Amino acid sequence: MKIAIATPLYPPDTAPAALYAKELARRLRSEHEISVLAYSYIPEEVAGVRTIPVPKRAPLPARVMTFIRTLGQEVRICDGIVAVNGASVELPLVVLSYVRKFPYMLVMRDIEASERARRSIALRMLESLAKRRAKRVITNYPPARPEILPLDPYPNEAMGAYEAAWQEHVRDLTDAYGD
Repeated sequence: MKIAIATPLYPPDTAPAALYAKELARRLRSEHEISVLAYSYIPEEVAGVRTIPVPKRAPLPARVMTFIRTLGQEVRICDGIVAVNGASVELPLVVLSYVRKFPYMLVMRDIEASERARRSIALRMLESLAKRRAKRVITNYPPARPEILPLDPYPNEAMGAYEAAWQEHVRDLTDAYGD
């Protein structure tokens, strides 16, 4: 299956949404053909994953139009899109969903984007529309990776729970496209 991940943040950004997108790409690449479309200047590479950066430094209208055009190209060749929430991804998704029908899942991973949406009527409406047009809205996702400290014992139990949560999350995402 060909899956595109659309995300407003991607490493070297360090926000939780960026780390989530990279880990998701890394975990999906063994079973699927993955591409990541991200607002990024010099994105980190993940072996076996095609990364498509949209320049962050371009003016806002040009940046969003580039994202819409590039996402439109990905929609033609992908079986589905996994989108991380944020207005800069939700707007292109909504625009394209009216032009072309395609399945996407919206992962509500960017807590700060959701908080901004609650304070702005326009952003709240955009997020609501993106949720309504999504095949599925995912609000349950794996926790942050447990910290491994040099003088502490390895956190076997926490790492086991982390791995199990990711396995279940990946299974849920891929099973949803089979529906």
